[in-house]
Amino acid sequence: MSIALFTLGGTIAMGGADPSRAGVVTRLTGTDLTAAAPGLDELGLPLDVRDTHAVPSAHLTYRQLLDVVGVASRAVTRRDSTPPGSRCTP
Repeated sequence: MSIALFTLGGTIAMGGADPSRAGVVTRLTGTDLTAAAPGLDELGLPLDVRDTHAVPSAHLTYRQLLDVVGVASRAVTRRDSTPPGSRCTP
């Protein structure tokens, strides 16, 4: 058994403004976030972190959410050949 974590960006992953881009940008990856979560390494289970999207929460679309549902469904049914850390594709 393993744990699969699919990240979409969101408020907690935002890290301030980037002068080369408009607005706030994603700075933290799923790996960054899991490294900051106490006790995850003590579970003794492999952790498959996938940064599926990197957008602010308010910018998430239904299409992006459905993409993650598809990727997660394939991972659960073991039909997923997408390498960990890959972005979602519809």
